[in-house]
Amino acid sequence: MAPQKITKTVKKKKELIVFSVLLLVSMVAVLTYSSLFKQVRLSLVDQQSIHGVWVEQHVADYATNNVHIGPDGVSVAGRIVATRYEFDGSTLEYLVGETLYQYRMLDELNTKMIQISDNHYNPTYYLVEKYSDRVR
Repeated sequence: MAPQKITKTVKKKKELIVFSVLLLVSMVAVLTYSSLFKQVRLSLVDQQSIHGVWVEQHVADYATNNVHIGPDGVSVAGRIVATRYEFDGSTLEYLVGETLYQYRMLDELNTKMIQISDNHYNPTYYLVEKYSDRVR
């Protein structure tokens, strides 16, 4: 009985190893696919449609916040705060240190957006060049 017990134990260990390897391969495949899908999705969106100066609305002139988005990144008050951002066609995201800033577009022309990352204050921004052309 001892040899039979050993073969059962060896067989169970082999099954466990095969299962672990399959699980690991599956996880890597899912992560790779999701990353690839995200990159393809972002590449299909016109990133330049949001380039320009975004001006905070409905605040006093001295407190107005200007956000400049361009190919070099995101600038606030003339200082680059992020060199990378993601825009998926409806949501803009970038990191400043460890703080995530998120904005949702309010129109199809990407001329108005609202900050959604702050729970207490959600300012609205207009893209100056495109919004002023649309109003005329």
